[in-house]
Amino acid sequence: MSEGRKVLLVGSVGLPDPKTVFRTLSTTIGDLVHMTDGVAGARLRLAQATKYVTDFGIATECGFGRQPPETIRPLLDLHREIAWL
Repeated sequence: MSEGRKVLLVGSVGLPDPKTVFRTLSTTIGDLVHMTDGVAGARLRLAQATKYVTDFGIATECGFGRQPPETIRPLLDLHREIAWL
């Protein structure tokens, strides 16, 4: 039998097993960043999210891996701007 591996996410978030990682982070990272509606849409989603949670991270709805390369820089810029809201 193979041993289970520890799961580490970018930023070295270490949790004991994959199930714990996904249960923990799926409730604390929200998909606030959308290129289609930018900062204005993020403000609306942020206002909605803070009704239910007070401590959470931001992310895109689908991450960076599926984005065309030319959209990465604008998406990073948008993340930076939203992080200061």
